[in-house]
Amino acid sequence: MATVDVTCAGCKFDYWIFIATFHRKDDLCYQFLREHGVLPTAVECPECHTPCKLRSDRRVWYCGRYRKQPKKKRSKQCNFSVSDFKGTFLEGTHLPVWQLVLFFNHCLQKQWDHATVFKCLQWSPNTSVDWRSFCSEVTLDWLKNQQPIGGDGVIVEIDETYFVKRKNNKGRNLNSVWLFGGIESVTKNKFIVPLLGKQRDRSVATLIPFIKKYILPGSTIVSDGWKAYELLGNKGFTHWVVNHSEHFVDPSDARECRLIRTVADSDHG
Repeated sequence: MATVDVTCAGCKFDYWIFIATFHRKDDLCYQFLREHGVLPTAVECPECHTPCKLRSDRRVWYCGRYRKQPKKKRSKQCNFSVSDFKGTFLEGTHLPVWQLVLFFNHCLQKQWDHATVFKCLQWSPNTSVDWRSFCSEVTLDWLKNQQPIGGDGVIVEIDETYFVKRKNNKGRNLNSVWLFGGIESVTKNKFIVPLLGKQRDRSVATLIPFIKKYILPGSTIVSDGWKAYELLGNKGFTHWVVNHSEHFVDPSDARECRLIRTVADSDHG
């Protein structure tokens, strides 16, 4: 059994610093992936129920513990071992890990193009297309299985935004979508959902169900003055409104926000 330990609350790398940091540095890439929950930080032997050791030169976790055999005088060494990549996107690939890490860095950029991958990583077109598809599958899986954020006293900022895409940044819009999301001010845990079809109206009937699904009761929600959010104080949340036309502030500073009363406050007049 593998254990992961996610320690990142939001990386500060930009595109070029990321490349300079991880280019041709496999060991640093493995450390980065382990810190971000991609690779395990510990593995327990399923037979001995003791921690395994990592053999970094082979990227293998092994047990090697000696156990006494029933009704025998001698001990036998446990031969359990498992790849460090078992159950991860690195399983089965022969590509250098630094190339994969830089590929993901490029994949997350607005100005994505396969030609850059062909030229800089010297990948074949098929390899680049396949890994781009894998990234899309991971994104889709995350969208379908997002966990609620927030909780008692946790500040969550919410907003909607409109994304458009033009071919070569010219001409008419080819693709456009409304996105609705929220993010915790401290941990940066987040959720994002696309608003499709009739949901594009961003009405109370559209947004409140998403808020109740993805934000835990007791959270302090910070939003703009969009009318769909007016009832949040009656839905188990504390609601702060920031008027961005007047100022842009840190929502943790309640003095700069207009506090919308909760149900309890309202009950007491």
